[in-house]
Parts: sequence; structure tokens; C-alpha cells
Amino acid sequence: SQEPISRPHHEEETSSSSVKIHQKKAIRTVRNDHQAHVNCLILLSKSFAACDGWQGFYNAVAA
Repeated sequence: SQEPISRPHHEEETSSSSVKIHQKKAIRTVRNDHQAHVNCLILLSKSFAACDGWQGFYNAVAA
């Protein structure tokens, strides 16, 4: 009689923990991207206020 082939328990634990670490890294990356996006929007709104309307804004962005 053959025993059913099963992976060692410690191997499953290792793979699941590595997935968790990867998820944490991914979440951190998304947060950093989001913060950079927010900073960019703030910068754009400030530069828009400093420019004389849309034309000055476009000139500033194009520069």
C-alpha cells in the first residue's frame, strides 16, 4: 500500500510566510506610489495657482 504523497509541513509554512512578506512589500510600494501621486497633485495645484491661469500652467508644465 502506497502512502499519499504530501509535502513536508515546514515547506508549506516557508512558502506561506514568503507570500506574506511579498504582500507587505507590494502594499508598501503601492503606498509610496500613492504618496508620490498626492505630492505631485499638491505640487501641480500650487504651480497652477502661481501661474496666470491655464496658459501659464501649460507653459510651466511644458518647460
